[in-house]
Amino acid sequence: EGVVGSDRIIKMLTISDGQLAVEGKGIYSIEKFLIARRLMYWQVYLHKTVVSAEYMLLKLIQRAKILARRKVELHASPALHYFLYHTMDAEVGINQEYKGEIPLLLFAQLDDIDIMSAIKMWTQHSDFILSYLSKGVLDRKLLRLEIEKKPFDSNRINEIKQQVKDNLNLTDDEVSFLVFSDTLSNNAYSDSQHTQINILQKNGMMDIASASDISNVATLSETVRKYFLAYPKEND
Repeated sequence: EGVVGSDRIIKMLTISDGQLAVEGKGIYSIEKFLIARRLMYWQVYLHKTVVSAEYMLLKLIQRAKILARRKVELHASPALHYFLYHTMDAEVGINQEYKGEIPLLLFAQLDDIDIMSAIKMWTQHSDFILSYLSKGVLDRKLLRLEIEKKPFDSNRINEIKQQVKDNLNLTDDEVSFLVFSDTLSNNAYSDSQHTQINILQKNGMMDIASASDISNVATLSETVRKYFLAYPKEND
């Protein structure tokens, strides 16, 4: 599903009235691209295995940040250590204690090696949550993920949380890193002014959703939302 005729799309690009557009004869390549994009998102990019690994990594970093605020020493590269132990301003992206270029330079040094080397060391950390998540990511023992079209029942979520708390002897704060619910959303095409795909035809230029004779293309701009519940597999 992910095979797209990118070379043909590039050849069909043109400029009309100062706007980027695709020549009319390239409309079928664009239709195929949009449909492939939708399929790839739900089958690959938002696959439950990918989502589980991504959220475990997110929870792992969040836990490391909490421990850093508590002055718990964590193994990390100089660049990663800086961001774990300093509070950053979300808007300007710099340390409030230091108005300079150092945070940006350190951020540019961060890559997968910094994260994976830290995770390898954190598997042996005394904090159970940090160690548990690190081992899970490293050994690919991911949290089980259930995906539904409707929100999960809060009573069921609380029941699973209580079971995990009892099984692993966790606090309410700790269990939130292993049992959680969130949403997944995807729209394969945004028809807003700055992101729409223009098709140049003999009678003028129009948006792909209007130009296409496939009804599915118009519906691709609608946001599809799904819900997931994550919890340890041993809790099944």
